[in-house]
Amino acid sequence: MIQTIDFAPLDGITKIVFRQVWSQFFGGVNRYFIPFFSPTPHHLMTPKDLREVGYIHNANLPSVPQVMTKSADDFLWACDVLKDMGYTEVNLNLGCPSGTVTGKNKGAGLLRQPELPEWIYNGLIIGAQGGNERSFGIVDKSLEHGIKVSGLWCQDWCGKRVTSFGKRLQWDWHFHKEMYPDLPKHIEELHARGIKFLGYINPYLVNDGELYAEGKKRGVFAKKADGSDYLVDFGEFYCGVVDFTNPEAYNWFKDEVIKKYTLDIGIDGWMADFGEYLPTDDLVLANGVSPMIEHNHWPVLWATTTPSKRAASWGRWSTSCGPAARAARNTAPCCGPVTRAWISAATTACAPSSARH
Repeated sequence: MIQTIDFAPLDGITKIVFRQVWSQFFGGVNRYFIPFFSPTPHHLMTPKDLREVGYIHNANLPSVPQVMTKSADDFLWACDVLKDMGYTEVNLNLGCPSGTVTGKNKGAGLLRQPELPEWIYNGLIIGAQGGNERSFGIVDKSLEHGIKVSGLWCQDWCGKRVTSFGKRLQWDWHFHKEMYPDLPKHIEELHARGIKFLGYINPYLVNDGELYAEGKKRGVFAKKADGSDYLVDFGEFYCGVVDFTNPEAYNWFKDEVIKKYTLDIGIDGWMADFGEYLPTDDLVLANGVSPMIEHNHWPVLWATTTPSKRAASWGRWSTSCGPAARAARNTAPCCGPVTRAWISAATTACAPSSARH
């Protein structure tokens, strides 16, 4: 196994003298990251910056300059300047947690989650299930008793299925006409009272559902090595994996499943579940990348199927799965520990502690 040792940038400590001394007397480092500099508004390198990143001082070291900025134009300018100096790699600082940095939307501040929508502060968000009469009835009773309500979350808007160990959701993402007849009309009535309606979605489709049949015709599912659809056993029901690395599958799920069957009927947001749940054994993806590699990028693909300007979403994710990139795309994380492992080292995920999906 090839090991790569990177020398982390520590502002005020790992300056050029420190790096030169370390290289001369200790060595063993593959890359030296230079503490960040921030481009000036006039796109000038200050004498201080030049002392640290000047190529003549770093030419004998495998060095990578780091840039801190929130402006794409400033970053591209810095890249051009550093390339002209002779550097072949530039690092963008996305991790500095200092309050003075994140307050300017730099460093880790670039990856902050979107601000929560104002409506969530206007009252109780009720979690209810069981169909129209029960769910909307709870809202009516709450209002009758003077309780302010800002939202109704019905995770079973898509229906339910009964297994030997309890009730589960029907993973077929359109409103269930028996449990929630005329749901779009009821959502419209909620909106008239200033109340939002929330649901539940994940990136799997049960193989006895309508959307699975439609998706199969379109070839949207990830395959097994033998060319058949990869079906995941979720406990007495099997689901196809929508292959987000296939642009046609991604667009179908985003524009048809999410837009047509959820947003267009008035749903204001949903729990975007199972972001961590990509099998890694015999699954073949359209982009040809091993699922062991694609696994940590998967939550980002899943998160981007939600048009953030139209809906709020909150997700359950493995802590090992692309945490920074998906955090910037989802309104809020779910709470409540659940564990799941596809390989020997289990990863921790989060879901509502009172619900099993």
